[in-house]
Amino acid sequence: MSAEYNRWLVDLGRIASVHASIRGLEEMRDRDLSSELGKLTIPTRIYHGVHDKVIPFNKAESLHKLIKGSTLVRCENSGHAIYWDGKDNFVSELEKFAAETLAKAA
Repeated sequence: MSAEYNRWLVDLGRIASVHASIRGLEEMRDRDLSSELGKLTIPTRIYHGVHDKVIPFNKAESLHKLIKGSTLVRCENSGHAIYWDGKDNFVSELEKFAAETLAKAA
């Protein structure tokens, strides 16, 4: 992780609401929404870093199985921050998804 990225994360933590941060983590820990995921009917693409040490890649695979018709994009050279350490690949994949979704909607 670069010093610049580390500084950005630290600053983000400093400005975040402590109450909101704690409540968000409690919700992620306590609420199981897996039964709701099967009800999704919109185009869904899941981007996940293969080297993520915060949320292991197998969690993305589980989401992919629960969300019918979803696509799982393996970000081979990324960890938890795919928007940072795999920025070019992430942007390219996101552009493809947007183009495909717009083409289907037209």
